[in-house]
Amino acid sequence: MRGNDRLGQTLAVFLARRWVAVGRSEGTATAELKNDVVCGLFGVTLRIRRMLAHHCLAI
Repeated sequence: MRGNDRLGQTLAVFLARRWVAVGRSEGTATAELKNDVVCGLFGVTLRIRRMLAHHCLAI
């Protein structure tokens, strides 16, 4: 039984890490899209746009 428990724990940890990685990449894409929309609406320059992207990713 201990072998099965350890395998289950390893699988659970792997899936949790994978889910977090996917969530992060999707969150990044969403943040970038929001920045593009906001920057498009206000006509912000490319330099400020990059600063906003870095700021949102840092939060």
